[in-house]
Amino acid sequence: MKIILSWISLFWVFAMWTTIVYGMPSFEDALLSIDKGQIQQALEIAYQLEMNEDYENALTILDVLLEKYSHNRERVNIMIEKAAIYEKQRIFEEAIDQYRTITDLDPSTYEDHPYFSYADFSRLRIDYLTSEPTWSRPSREELLSELTCAFSFRNLEHVSSLLKKGDCYIGSMYSEPFLTDPESLFLYLKSSFNNSNWKVNKPVEIWENQWAIEITNWTDSHWPDHDLLYLIVKVGLFGWEWGEIIFSKSVWNGE
Repeated sequence: MKIILSWISLFWVFAMWTTIVYGMPSFEDALLSIDKGQIQQALEIAYQLEMNEDYENALTILDVLLEKYSHNRERVNIMIEKAAIYEKQRIFEEAIDQYRTITDLDPSTYEDHPYFSYADFSRLRIDYLTSEPTWSRPSREELLSELTCAFSFRNLEHVSSLLKKGDCYIGSMYSEPFLTDPESLFLYLKSSFNNSNWKVNKPVEIWENQWAIEITNWTDSHWPDHDLLYLIVKVGLFGWEWGEIIFSKSVWNGE
């Protein structure tokens, strides 16, 4: 996922740095940290175990944290991470149970992600996990090719069929994208289809191992000073998927 959450990415960077400097903390270290009330340290160990695909011990740490600190502000973050591990294990029912628990709670009483509500994210993630993944493709090249055709021929029906269900994202280059649903993302695109000047270019690697379709001369009422649109493709649970658009400026490409 952009599924990508920024706080998880920051923890992972910190976790890798600590591993290099101090060595790999153990499962027992995490339990000791929990006893001392050092929640962040225990979470960092859980993330490291998850990166090493030691899902069983990572889940145990998260379960102990939830049991011992059931009203801590990190509760929703911990449940989100449990759901992410269950997704990696392809135990989708367990992941859905975690997401449903979050939607039944009042996450506003906890520290939400700065760009979206975890309750909204959970509802959309349930949609993703319970939908037939007709939008996915087995290879990056196949998905990029279909997106190129769909946009080149202004085929809205084809565009809609390629858009993933569940959590989607809209943003501007060099800033954090915000969470949205596929219907809202599609409306962003549909409103600009009458502009006949935009052009679909070849796929580009906009960041390292991050591929997208670039569309030039794009106009959008919500982003009037941006003339580039990127259709971001990523590997999801079911194959290669498209569920994110990034607006940019052609002048930035020369910087």
